[in-house]
Amino acid sequence: MGVENRGRERFAFAIDAVITYGDETCECKVLDISANGASFKSAWRPNAGAMVEIRFQGKLPVKGQVVRHDDQGFAVTSVWDLSACSV
Repeated sequence: MGVENRGRERFAFAIDAVITYGDETCECKVLDISANGASFKSAWRPNAGAMVEIRFQGKLPVKGQVVRHDDQGFAVTSVWDLSACSV
């Protein structure tokens, strides 16, 4: 997809994720993902600055911080580092 101004290359990632914020949980579509964040399609929008738990299909949960809202949903910056993963 490209780097734009987010610092890392983003990739389309057509799976679902379950986002938990406090006692609220929502299933969202992943729009794109990078080594340091992801964006989600959702009418539900956790507060900007909120720490959320993200569970990608079949994976252990990771933490992220909501950094922005947009027309489609919201984006998080992550505490995961995919650049350290090997294939």
